[in-house]
Amino acid sequence: VKLQSAISKKLYVHNNHSIPCFVLDTNESIGDGGMLFLGNSSVVRDFSQMGSHKQHTFITLGNRGASGIDGVLSTALGAASKSTGNNVLVIGDMSFLYDLNALQVSRECSINLVVVVMNNYGGQIFDRLDISKIESTKFDRFWKTTHNLCFKDIANFHNVGYCVLDDFSKYKETITSLVSAGGIHILEIKMDMVKINRHLEEIEKEILSLL
Repeated sequence: VKLQSAISKKLYVHNNHSIPCFVLDTNESIGDGGMLFLGNSSVVRDFSQMGSHKQHTFITLGNRGASGIDGVLSTALGAASKSTGNNVLVIGDMSFLYDLNALQVSRECSINLVVVVMNNYGGQIFDRLDISKIESTKFDRFWKTTHNLCFKDIANFHNVGYCVLDDFSKYKETITSLVSAGGIHILEIKMDMVKINRHLEEIEKEILSLL
């Protein structure tokens, strides 16, 4: 228990680029009877690795398709349509782009869902694989599929709410406000992966020093 407490103090230290604090703030924003829907790829791994030991009273769902990203937004919207609490989907930018037409349901159904889009400008999870060592132009084009898209126009087209953050400094207050507002909202978070990875490396070193 003492070790767990010590690790938590190292893990959940406020930082504008802290994935652990982002995970914690997301969990705390949902409340009783709500739903947390986790996208695939980096998202579900981050929540699995960095979530606290605290028990929550909301349900956690996920979707695993043939390619790992197909239909995530559609499934989350369907699940949210049957949930009476606060509902949050955390999804990567590529998964979100893959299933955009699902937002058309907002014109026909009353659904409460905050779609948190982790915009790291491509499939960053592939940086963790050996394939990342190939020639960079080919890697970016065919594996990471790097893009420079902003999701504001998508939100306007589908007539849903939209908000963008450059880091996690105002994330907690923003998501708390959006889940309280009701309806469908896209919350885009622009991810500076250099700073995020640097912060994770610092945390890892500090935790290893406790063991």
